[in-house]
Amino acid sequence: MKSKPYIIAALTVMVLALPLFASGQNVMQERIDGLRRIRAAGPVSESLADLWSDKKGINSCLRLRGRVRDAFTDERDSDYRFLIIESGGDVFYAAVYAPGSHDTPLRPLIGAEVSVVGIRDPAGESNPRRMIGPHLCVLDEKDITVVKPAPKDPFAAPEVVLLYGPRPDGVVARGRQLARGVVLAAWGGRQFLMETAKDGLVIKVTLADGKLPRAGESVDAVGFPETDLYHINLSQAIWRSAQPRRLAPREAVAVKASDIFAADGSDRRADTDYHGRLVRLVGTVRSPPGADGRMFLSDGGMLVPVDLGCAGIDPEAAAKLEIGALVEVTGVCVLEIDNWRQSAAFPRVNGFFVVARGPEDVAVVRSPPWWTPARLMAVIGIVLAALVGVLIWNVMLRAMAARLGRDFYREQLRHAKSALKVEERTRLAVELHDLLSQSLTGVSYAIGTAARRLDADPAAARERLETAAKSLASARAELRNCLWDLRSGVLDEADFGEAIRKTLAPSLGDAELSVRFNVPRSKLADSTAHAILGIVRELAANAVRHGGARSIRVAGSIDSAGIAFSLSDDGCGFDPATAPGFEQGHFGLQGVRERVSAMGGTVEIDSAPGRGARVEVRLSLHTGAEKGNEP
Repeated sequence: MKSKPYIIAALTVMVLALPLFASGQNVMQERIDGLRRIRAAGPVSESLADLWSDKKGINSCLRLRGRVRDAFTDERDSDYRFLIIESGGDVFYAAVYAPGSHDTPLRPLIGAEVSVVGIRDPAGESNPRRMIGPHLCVLDEKDITVVKPAPKDPFAAPEVVLLYGPRPDGVVARGRQLARGVVLAAWGGRQFLMETAKDGLVIKVTLADGKLPRAGESVDAVGFPETDLYHINLSQAIWRSAQPRRLAPREAVAVKASDIFAADGSDRRADTDYHGRLVRLVGTVRSPPGADGRMFLSDGGMLVPVDLGCAGIDPEAAAKLEIGALVEVTGVCVLEIDNWRQSAAFPRVNGFFVVARGPEDVAVVRSPPWWTPARLMAVIGIVLAALVGVLIWNVMLRAMAARLGRDFYREQLRHAKSALKVEERTRLAVELHDLLSQSLTGVSYAIGTAARRLDADPAAARERLETAAKSLASARAELRNCLWDLRSGVLDEADFGEAIRKTLAPSLGDAELSVRFNVPRSKLADSTAHAILGIVRELAANAVRHGGARSIRVAGSIDSAGIAFSLSDDGCGFDPATAPGFEQGHFGLQGVRERVSAMGGTVEIDSAPGRGARVEVRLSLHTGAEKGNEP
């Protein structure tokens, strides 16, 4: 029940299509009826030139006369049968439209002289062949009149004679001709090469139908002559066995493929004297014999077709003709040359092939190497199977290794966390020692001095106590900075310029900051990055606190010699030679110098009262600054 809608749809399409089909049939029938009315008026011309001329109109009724060269049924539409008629060296087509009626055979007309009445069809409008050009459309088989019947004995035709200097169309106009000789080679199911016993002419014969003769058999062949401007060929031919004839003994000529034919792009060179000669070629098999009986040899880079279809080679011998085998072939050379036609001044030489006459014409000189494509594929298959086994084993090992690796990773992670804690504690201890040790030592020294001078020199004691107070304030600031670094996580910033901005933010107040630090964070070890941030922070704090700077610029770069960075300000400036130091409770510049010196670097200070200050620091790469991680 579910298929009912589909059946209804199919019936609907058929019903709709029937009028269209009927319309197409009606159009064709109207066309035929119109041609019949023109035919009833009788022929208006008997000139072959009017077939190709438009002077008489598209549907002119013509009567033409000539000799039938071939007759065949259209394999696409059996309602049409075609006659190929030769008239005065020209060839034209007559399409016989006889739907559903094939009582009158047309092949017996081959060789007969006929008179045909039909309608000039300009471009195949009334038959399925659209591209044959103007031709006659014959509406009734009765419109074909035999003027001179074909010979009862087709072999009564005149014998082929090679006349020097004939026009090609003159050769075509001779009608059926007879060749008597011996078959040199046969191939392709319809063609063979023969040599005439009388004149020694080499003729290529193309059969209308029937089986091929054997190589060496004496035959009579009759057909329509054509020419490739080198030889006479027979087409639409038939043959019969004849009394044995003897030809002069033939010796095989050892040649190279390039001696017979060579082609370099559009430049072609062919030696037509080899056509029909017995030749011997040695080449390597590139393609074994196929279903059509042809194999291909490589000789000097050229592929030479070798036809074995009529050689009678048994399957066991054919199996030895493997790819890569060196083979010697003796056979008849056949040049592939187009027959002459009016649209081509000189027929084209397309190449050549060799036809073997029997099993003895093919000999294997050297078997193919052991390393054949088949064996190569077998080895590849074995290797692939081994690889699959290895991959399966590898997957199992990887699973085991992954499990062990995860256990090992967890253990390593525990060790790494412990090591990081120890490393961080060590770095903090060093930092606190470097930052606070000097300050506290200075405080202790100042308080001791003040205590000794308290009675003798109260003013000096008061000065020392003030120095101690400044040292304690400096130590407190350094401790605060150290604790801020631990909490802020600036060392984790991927952009070191941003790390500088965050580090200086608490110390700048209202001062404007400009940072251009072109050093990738990955090039700086953590200890070096921490030292640079401490140096820049100390210099910026001094510029704001003591110099009253409103604008601070930080710049840095890296090269093969090391890392260089500077801090410039627009403060009141100072004299580097008379700047206060430890004794006055000022530890900034001295602390910077000592930290840079400990890292193997240098400090240059350019300042004077009233014009700001610029401090440039250069650190050597040997300090580990260029490494992404600390050792």
